[in-house]
Amino acid sequence: ANPTLRTTKAFYDAATADTNDMRGKLWFRVINPGESNEGYTVAKYDYSYMDVPVVYYTRLLLIKAECLWEAGDYPGCITELNKLRTRAGVTLYGSFGANDSYSALHFERRMELCFEGDRIFQLKRQAVLGRINKIRNAPWDCNGLAIQFPNSEGTGGGFVFNPEGGCN
Repeated sequence: ANPTLRTTKAFYDAATADTNDMRGKLWFRVINPGESNEGYTVAKYDYSYMDVPVVYYTRLLLIKAECLWEAGDYPGCITELNKLRTRAGVTLYGSFGANDSYSALHFERRMELCFEGDRIFQLKRQAVLGRINKIRNAPWDCNGLAIQFPNSEGTGGGFVFNPEGGCN
């Protein structure tokens, strides 16, 4: 079968770099290893039936960690991130300063919430706060990152489409 969700080799490598990380072991799969059509797929949702939580404990821990980081409590931020790392079976973070704890925070957010559908919103949120200014080498606020409505929506009078383009 041709998997629906695929990922890049770079993200696969980052997710599976620590061989003890349960996230890398359980959420990713390599298809056709060593072949010219080798691919990296997402196994996170390979279930016939799934419970869909309203609120993830993981998301709450990440929000709390970010709040602690914003307040300047870097050790508190790392404590919350280490709760996630304990569950994942990886080495805990040590003592970090502002920059390293911020990088760790966003690495853990990307790992824990991969393929949940909110990465672009998280990147835009970071951009609005002035922490990044490009997304995939394009300005973070380029028109192409706005939702595009189908042409059938424009048949009603007065509907104005979002501008298109502007991204590389």
